[in-house]
Amino acid sequence: TYVDSKRDDTNEPLGTSAKHLYHATLDWKATQKFSTFIKVSGEKDRWRNNDDLDYYKDYYVFDLGSSYKLADNITFHARVNNLLDKDFTSTTTYTDSTNTLQEAYDYNLAQKRREFWLSMQVTF
Repeated sequence: TYVDSKRDDTNEPLGTSAKHLYHATLDWKATQKFSTFIKVSGEKDRWRNNDDLDYYKDYYVFDLGSSYKLADNITFHARVNNLLDKDFTSTTTYTDSTNTLQEAYDYNLAQKRREFWLSMQVTF
């Protein structure tokens, strides 16, 4: 998705808005009982609204999951979020316009590290 957001007063992008958002999922139903998917999502050119550092770092995240239907009413699900265990807590040190050393987040995201999910769905 291409986003062209601008503030009327400064003509700059809206704070933390990305110019490009992307999301793609590939689903595969291997058998009547087993299915799997891989998903990628991310943002590119996300405006920081900072005079010294214009943009946050671009990022992408992969998620992987599968389902197994044990019976007509019982399905097991497994999922790994942030498959590559990307760390979004890194920072950059820079000197601002007043010659003061500053530190800023590279991503400014609440994205978590790798997570594992297991669930069982029972219908009746």
